Amino acid sequence: MDEKLTGREILIYLCIDGKGDWDKVYGDIKRKRDLVPSEVRDVVSKCPYPAVTMLDPDYPDCFRRVDRPPFVLFYKGNFSLASYPHLLGVVGTRHPDAYGKEVTSKLVGEYCRKDPERVIVSGMAEGIDALAEKTALENGCRIVSVLGSGIDVCYPSSSRALFDSAGERSLLLSEYPSGVRPAAEHFPVRNRLIAGLSEVLLVTEGKMHSGTSITAHFALENNKDIACVPGSILSEFDLCNAFIREGAYPILETKDLEDLFRK
Repeated sequence: MDEKLTGREILIYLCIDGKGDWDKVYGDIKRKRDLVPSEVRDVVSKCPYPAVTMLDPDYPDCFRRVDRPPFVLFYKGNFSLASYPHLLGVVGTRHPDAYGKEVTSKLVGEYCRKDPERVIVSGMAEGIDALAEKTALENGCRIVSVLGSGIDVCYPSSSRALFDSAGERSLLLSEYPSGVRPAAEHFPVRNRLIAGLSEVLLVTEGKMHSGTSITAHFALENNKDIACVPGSILSEFDLCNAFIREGAYPILETKDLEDLFRK
């Protein structure tokens, strides 16, 4: 006779079977879906990447406070980075102008050079996200990349170097099991995890109606500090100035960021 399944085994199986779809997993749990223990254990045993469930002691507390906490997190690299204190999220447009690139490189570079134990959180997306992570690594810092695909799927392809860097100084994190391809609906869902991980969210350049704006609103819902780099009033990138007008912290130099963590 098969031994009774543990809650951990059930969560991992349902997440793999449901391809990380939170609503589907929740529905299966709520209706107490019938499961075959041998089938569950077979699927779980073949999971190619480590997984942490919300029932595990090392599940990051920050995720328990986000909207629809992930049931399972799949990862590659140093998982302890997800529980480091004072994580700085950096997000922005996928198509930054010269100003956006320059301020991102300057602020992240200076911030990281002052303390190599600091951790930058982002989404590995083309543009500001990838630039922030690349700058962090180049300056001896650590990074957490939250993916909108399975942990084995590199997206976008331009971020291959970041994807391959997972090790002691970096972490790839996803609620989607291996093999799940990126999809438009995954990224707003992914953004709540970036916001959840970040103690402070820095926006260097973005538009009002964008994924960057979604991440910032998730951060506000989680009572996180929003820091924004002021931009030209003539620029199409209007998000930062709008957020500053509503009370976000204007960032004019690296010290402004550091002061937020000392509050």
